[in-house]
Amino acid sequence: MLSPIKNLKHKTNSISLLKDLIPKGSIVQSYPFYDGNIEFSLSESDRFVIGTTKSKVVKEFWDCASTDPNRIASISQKFYPNLNENTFDLLKGNWHTYRDPYVRSALFFLLNCCSDIGMISYGEFDTSNYNPISLNYLKSFKVDNFFIYLLEENEDYSTNDKAEFNLFNGGNYFYDVLETEKIIGAEESEFKHTKFLKHFSKIPSIFVYNYHPRLEKNRQYSKILVDQYGRKVNNSDNAKEIILHNV
Repeated sequence: MLSPIKNLKHKTNSISLLKDLIPKGSIVQSYPFYDGNIEFSLSESDRFVIGTTKSKVVKEFWDCASTDPNRIASISQKFYPNLNENTFDLLKGNWHTYRDPYVRSALFFLLNCCSDIGMISYGEFDTSNYNPISLNYLKSFKVDNFFIYLLEENEDYSTNDKAEFNLFNGGNYFYDVLETEKIIGAEESEFKHTKFLKHFSKIPSIFVYNYHPRLEKNRQYSKILVDQYGRKVNNSDNAKEIILHNV
């Protein structure tokens, strides 16, 4: 099942390799949950996934999508004819202030489709992904073997006692001692790269990143280099992603 939400900021082609690392029947906790592309693919292939987020609007969208996806699609279609670069920029700043959760969810979907990188609160205006196909993905959305968990405001991510694996989709790597990735939108969850890599080194965990040479030197994890097609490679010159794991 394909997700109705896109995420070009943390896009990965390594899902088949993740399935090799995570046996069927396993319970996986995933962080930070947003678009669901990895999680839904795993849940559809006999893994149970706990998608974990610190974003209330992310949990709200998926709760509404699980309850009445057609309502979200219908509302988004009413907003779309009035969408242009100016209204897009305006909505990026105030979409979450609407009172009705289904209106907020419809704007979440619409802005995601019309953002060139798939983020809700930022990105350039691009309507190419808002089309009958994306609407159909939303209308037909249904997922099994999946649960979404919202972390409290002051609650840090920690392993779930029932989870057998922790899965992190880190995107671009940041060495937190020197710099911290900025949280821009309400749809994002804080990701403490250095802290997580250290803390989960002795707990069954998998980290998916865009390739960074510093990660290849990490001694606490086994590494898999991945090319642009999701295939294992031996040469970092051809690597687009890197998977760190201790499973």
